[in-house]
Amino acid sequence: MSEPITAAELCLNLKKDLHEISLLSYDARKKHLESTSKSLLRSSFQLLSHEKNNLPDSQVSQLSEYLIAYLGFDHFI
Repeated sequence: MSEPITAAELCLNLKKDLHEISLLSYDARKKHLESTSKSLLRSSFQLLSHEKNNLPDSQVSQLSEYLIAYLGFDHFI
């Protein structure tokens, strides 16, 4: 069984994914969001909903900022 992802690892993965998305064309961006980003977003929401009381405020803020950035990409798709 794999180890659960930490908030720091998740933040790093979200940051990398957002950078990848920013370089893609409209059509490629849509496919990437549906195939790759969706699982990262699911993990983020799960972590925040189950562990937010145990996370430092800085990590909760950072995760929230990344989630807001994804909403911006979704708005255009």
